[in-house]
Amino acid sequence: MVKQKSFKFDAAVFIGRFQPFHKGHVNSVRIALQNAHQLIIILGSYRMSASIRGPWLAEERIAMIQSALSQAQLKKIQFICIRDRLYNEDIWKSNIINEVEKKVGSGKSIAIIGHEKDSSSYYLRLFPNWKFMETGNYKGINATDFRMSYFLRDKIKTLYEHIPEGVIPHLKKYKRTEDYKILKAKFNAFESLKLHLKRDPEKTVCNAIIACGGYFLFVKRKEIFSQNLYSLPEATPKENESYFECVARALIEETGLHISPEKLRQYYKKEGTFDYAGRNPLEKTISHTFLFELNDVPYPKVTAGKNISQVEWVLYDDIYTNEHCFYSDFFQIIQWFLRNY
Repeated sequence: MVKQKSFKFDAAVFIGRFQPFHKGHVNSVRIALQNAHQLIIILGSYRMSASIRGPWLAEERIAMIQSALSQAQLKKIQFICIRDRLYNEDIWKSNIINEVEKKVGSGKSIAIIGHEKDSSSYYLRLFPNWKFMETGNYKGINATDFRMSYFLRDKIKTLYEHIPEGVIPHLKKYKRTEDYKILKAKFNAFESLKLHLKRDPEKTVCNAIIACGGYFLFVKRKEIFSQNLYSLPEATPKENESYFECVARALIEETGLHISPEKLRQYYKKEGTFDYAGRNPLEKTISHTFLFELNDVPYPKVTAGKNISQVEWVLYDDIYTNEHCFYSDFFQIIQWFLRNY
């Protein structure tokens, strides 16, 4: 009679972006399954637009993970896709805890696994009821370094040395897509621009959320990083210019919506400051965002400014169905306002 193995934990939880899934992740999976009866892999940044930090959709990442692991391992693994909640960590934590309980049941012993590499790993300590299990930094493998090589230096012989065999065909196939070409151009722009960027401690911009009759006003910029994605009208404050004056100028320059700072005050509803570190790929940028509600029916006519490819009124309901069409943290900012309005 074969003695059944006893595990320290009923389940282990592995949270990551897995952009892409590499051999370090495989090692963490191995450690988890040695210590837990089952493993829950949680993929973050669900439904966010593709970016330098996150090229691949959750569905693509799951396919890569499944290709990298054995059938015996996959029988013990379940996947959960979680949206980022950049400005409401409590909802993010609650979302994870509740979804994990759906998978494993209540009252179970759970470990959260990972490597505390820097300040970005702080989330590993946000779940006091789960035991933290350090998996270590396996051979110093870094997904960020791989992405830079994959998009910019793809001819090097060692490109795939830290990638599981099963994942390589996915990455090679992706290189033949239009999405790869678009992101490659963004990586090239990032490399070029960062060399000439004047480094400031941080930069403040002013953004406007304009609501009118159930619609919201968004722009799509010509600049490469946010190209074809919804953004909020934006401007950088000039010397001796108030934030209200700045945001009024942003509306004129980018949307053709002429509203004086005095008039804007009549439409004012709420404001907030948003400082997600990755909101701008080139430099630390803080957004001071205002929510204004216009009473016009129908909504005012708008026209695209010099650096804008499109300006559009979008129905409230369609914001959520087009979550993946927003640049950077703008969807998260809008969520914050709608939740706190």
